[in-house]
Amino acid sequence: MLMLASAYQCRWEVTVEKGAVLAGVALLGGGAQELTGTDATVVYVAGYVPSGEQLHNRASYSSTQKGKSYELMVADMKNITGRDFTRFQGHSKAPKEPIVVTPGAAK
Repeated sequence: MLMLASAYQCRWEVTVEKGAVLAGVALLGGGAQELTGTDATVVYVAGYVPSGEQLHNRASYSSTQKGKSYELMVADMKNITGRDFTRFQGHSKAPKEPIVVTPGAAK
Protein backbone atom coordinates (compact mmCIF):
# COMPACT_ATOMS: atom_id res chain seq x y z
CA MET A 1 0.00 0.00 0.00
CA LEU A 2 1.37 3.37 -1.00
CA MET A 3 0.30 6.51 0.81
CA LEU A 4 0.76 9.87 -0.94
CA ALA A 5 0.05 13.12 0.88
CA SER A 6 0.43 16.77 -0.05
CA ALA A 7 -0.63 20.01 1.59
CA TYR A 8 -1.41 21.38 -1.86
CA GLN A 9 -3.32 20.23 -4.91
CA CYS A 10 -1.19 17.56 -6.53
CA ARG A 11 -1.12 15.21 -9.51
CA TRP A 12 0.89 12.14 -8.56
CA GLU A 13 2.61 10.14 -11.30
CA VAL A 14 3.55 6.65 -10.12
CA THR A 15 5.52 3.97 -11.98
CA VAL A 16 5.05 0.34 -10.96
CA GLU A 17 7.98 -1.72 -12.20
CA LYS A 18 7.48 -5.15 -13.73
CA GLY A 19 7.14 -7.74 -10.96
CA ALA A 20 6.03 -5.20 -8.36
CA VAL A 21 2.58 -5.40 -6.79
CA LEU A 22 0.74 -2.32 -5.58
CA ALA A 23 -2.28 -3.34 -3.52
CA GLY A 24 -3.66 0.18 -3.21
CA VAL A 25 -2.97 3.88 -2.87
CA ALA A 26 -4.20 6.29 -0.21
CA LEU A 27 -4.34 9.95 -1.26
CA LEU A 28 -4.21 12.34 1.70
CA GLY A 29 -3.68 16.04 2.17
CA GLY A 30 -5.28 19.44 2.09
CA GLY A 31 -5.74 20.04 -1.62
CA ALA A 32 -7.26 17.88 -4.30
CA GLN A 33 -5.12 14.87 -5.30
CA GLU A 34 -5.01 13.00 -8.61
CA LEU A 35 -3.16 9.80 -9.49
CA THR A 36 -1.81 8.36 -12.74
CA GLY A 37 0.29 5.31 -13.59
CA THR A 38 -1.57 2.58 -11.73
CA ASP A 39 -4.93 0.82 -11.70
CA ALA A 40 -4.57 -0.01 -7.99
CA THR A 41 -7.50 0.69 -5.68
CA VAL A 42 -7.48 4.29 -4.46
CA VAL A 43 -8.65 5.40 -1.02
CA TYR A 44 -9.31 9.13 -1.15
CA VAL A 45 -8.78 10.94 2.16
CA ALA A 46 -7.75 14.37 0.84
CA GLY A 47 -9.69 17.44 1.97
CA TYR A 48 -10.91 18.25 -1.55
CA VAL A 49 -11.75 16.25 -4.65
CA PRO A 50 -10.38 17.40 -8.05
CA SER A 51 -13.70 19.14 -8.87
CA GLY A 52 -13.14 21.45 -5.88
CA GLU A 53 -15.78 19.95 -3.59
CA GLN A 54 -14.64 19.79 0.04
CA LEU A 55 -14.84 16.34 1.63
CA HIS A 56 -13.75 17.33 5.13
CA ASN A 57 -11.70 19.98 6.85
CA ARG A 58 -9.13 17.67 8.42
CA ALA A 59 -6.11 17.10 6.26
CA SER A 60 -3.21 14.84 7.21
CA TYR A 61 0.17 15.38 5.61
CA SER A 62 3.70 15.94 6.83
CA SER A 63 7.16 16.20 5.32
CA THR A 64 8.81 15.15 8.59
CA GLN A 65 8.34 12.35 11.11
CA LYS A 66 7.35 14.65 13.95
CA GLY A 67 4.43 16.79 15.07
CA LYS A 68 0.64 16.56 15.00
CA SER A 69 0.42 16.40 11.21
CA TYR A 70 2.63 13.32 11.14
CA GLU A 71 0.63 11.73 13.96
CA LEU A 72 -2.61 12.32 11.97
CA MET A 73 -1.02 10.76 8.89
CA VAL A 74 0.08 7.68 10.86
CA ALA A 75 -3.41 7.36 12.37
CA ASP A 76 -5.06 7.67 8.94
CA MET A 77 -2.75 5.02 7.47
CA LYS A 78 -3.45 2.67 10.38
CA ASN A 79 -7.23 3.21 9.97
CA ILE A 80 -7.04 2.51 6.24
CA THR A 81 -4.67 -0.47 6.24
CA GLY A 82 -4.50 -1.73 9.83
CA ARG A 83 -0.71 -1.39 9.60
CA ASP A 84 2.01 1.11 10.43
CA PHE A 85 4.43 2.60 7.91
CA THR A 86 7.28 0.37 6.78
CA ARG A 87 9.06 3.33 5.14
CA PHE A 88 8.60 7.09 5.14
CA GLN A 89 9.93 9.65 2.67
CA GLY A 90 9.09 13.28 3.33
CA HIS A 91 9.78 16.28 1.12
CA SER A 92 8.77 19.90 1.54
CA LYS A 93 8.86 20.26 -2.28
CA ALA A 94 8.16 17.75 -5.01
CA PRO A 95 11.22 15.53 -5.54
CA LYS A 96 12.90 15.64 -8.94
CA GLU A 97 12.96 11.85 -9.12
CA PRO A 98 9.72 9.95 -9.84
CA ILE A 99 8.06 7.65 -7.33
CA VAL A 100 8.79 4.11 -8.47
CA VAL A 101 7.29 1.02 -6.85
CA THR A 102 9.82 -1.78 -7.16
CA PRO A 103 9.47 -5.54 -6.60
CA GLY A 104 9.98 -6.37 -2.93
CA ALA A 105 9.63 -2.73 -1.82
CA ALA A 106 7.38 -3.65 1.11
CA LYS A 107 8.81 -5.63 3.97
